[in-house]
Amino acid sequence: MNRINRLSENSAALNRKDELLKYFGKRSMNEDFLIIDDDKSLNALPDYLRRRVVQPSGSVGLTGVLADEALSLLGKDSHELA
Repeated sequence: MNRINRLSENSAALNRKDELLKYFGKRSMNEDFLIIDDDKSLNALPDYLRRRVVQPSGSVGLTGVLADEALSLLGKDSHELA
């Protein structure tokens, strides 16, 4: 993974799960990706997407433990990014 993309404006007012399904439905799944989002609707994503989700608490945010989980999903060690 060498870039960060954001979803475009949600003009259809989809919930986050449906917004991601629409986004990934238009893309090749050959790329490595990671989803970091606190929306609980992501628990209902299909497995091929769900296993790439790091879900921080909305009130706590991204912790060191979750950051390490994200790096692990990307096949990176924390020292590679320091």
